[in-house]
Amino acid sequence: MEIQSVPAQVSALFADLPAFARLAADLTIEDYQPRRFDFFQYPLGLFWLGIPREQVSEPQEAFAALFLLDLHYQNDWIYSETARTNTDQFVIDRVSAGQWTQLLRDKWISDYFGLSRRRPQATLWEPAVFLQKLLLWMPGDTSLEDQAALKAVAAPTQWVCSLFPKFVAV
Repeated sequence: MEIQSVPAQVSALFADLPAFARLAADLTIEDYQPRRFDFFQYPLGLFWLGIPREQVSEPQEAFAALFLLDLHYQNDWIYSETARTNTDQFVIDRVSAGQWTQLLRDKWISDYFGLSRRRPQATLWEPAVFLQKLLLWMPGDTSLEDQAALKAVAAPTQWVCSLFPKFVAV
């Protein structure tokens, strides 16, 4: 049995959106303890979202989990009062598993990755090189404490997979 590379595994998710949607729908985001850093000072910004390697079994699960975590973060979706971090957030009801799978397949994955205009192409980066370039985007007003915290969290990164869009002719 051939073991696929990380980029091949990630690309395979986009080749089979129903399978990607089923994988993502079967995950429970509360099972993951992500580390999130969000720094912005016009015109620069840096966003880091990561989960510890021991919380996932393989790269496809990691990618699907990061997608779901970011989707929830970007849309301010929370499922319980205990998860509320500010008064602007609304607690939303969960939809059935079947509805969630269908919504992911027919709307959220396509919208999130802009699949109507492009096809993501996964490319592996050397983590140290990626982190060095990422830190160049850190705003100047970021405290030394926050910088050190991000570097400590990012240091054990095992793989970084960038999605470069291949634009689709219309």
